[in-house]
Amino acid sequence: MEYKSWVQSTNLCNQYYTPTARELGRLAGINQSPILHHFAESLARAATIRAFNQEDRFLNTNLCLIDGFSNAQFHNVAVIVWLSFRLNMLSHFVFAFSLVLLVTLPKGIIDPSEYLRYCWLGNIVWNKLEFITGFNYMEYMRCTVPNHFSRKNSSILEDKKPPSNWPQERSITFKNLQIRYADHLPDVLKDISCTFRGKKKVGIVGRTGCGKSTLIQPIFRMVEPRRGSIIIDNVDICKIGLHDLRSRLRIILQDPSLFEGTIRGNLDPYNSTRNKKFGRTYDKYEMIINKYLRIQIACFIQMSIR
Repeated sequence: MEYKSWVQSTNLCNQYYTPTARELGRLAGINQSPILHHFAESLARAATIRAFNQEDRFLNTNLCLIDGFSNAQFHNVAVIVWLSFRLNMLSHFVFAFSLVLLVTLPKGIIDPSEYLRYCWLGNIVWNKLEFITGFNYMEYMRCTVPNHFSRKNSSILEDKKPPSNWPQERSITFKNLQIRYADHLPDVLKDISCTFRGKKKVGIVGRTGCGKSTLIQPIFRMVEPRRGSIIIDNVDICKIGLHDLRSRLRIILQDPSLFEGTIRGNLDPYNSTRNKKFGRTYDKYEMIINKYLRIQIACFIQMSIR
């Protein structure tokens, strides 16, 4: 009887705890992403921030973002403590009530071996708490993982493959493009409509945080457009597979980095280029380095003579 009432009470607490903990977990995750984005942006543009004396503004923004995350995380931990406290109180109550029955009832009514079952009640409470928190984490991941797999499954679309020589003209057209990083955040790009003609060098200028880097991300579909479309050589990139899109485009990062391995492994990780082409590239690279060294030596000699 005591076990039945205890199980019913714990299930009632679980029904009250699970929806609250799930939403608080989502809220904590939502408030964590802006912190990471702001930190990466501040780290990459530290020189510009110092040049315009904007350290205090970025610091205050970072502190506000941390406060928002800490507030959600505090309540997330508080509900776990709330559940743990009530489960422990229920187990102590059942344990104390059972001991009173074992002591006060006449001999022979209750089997003394029942005492051993009550001694295991503490382990049952701990396992119950671990099960509830684990189940809540699974509920949280169930809401986030499908979005990840839906993108991975659309990496190759056989019925919507672009031509083999695409892109040939290399023209890029934005039509009423709207971008936001999450559904609850405001738009960072609003109704962008423009055309970049192919085989031209185009420079995008603007202050820090105006959306220069954000304009590049939807081209590789790192961020899906909320509205509008992106046309590359008369092909809507949102209607083709991710593999077909990203394997046809190239990007040179602002901050170059090398992975562990050879130079060829960094330049061509999929071994899709012939050795002859790499040989010609290496010869050009060696010629440029030799010319640069000769210029440096000549300048050093001239400075030494003076």
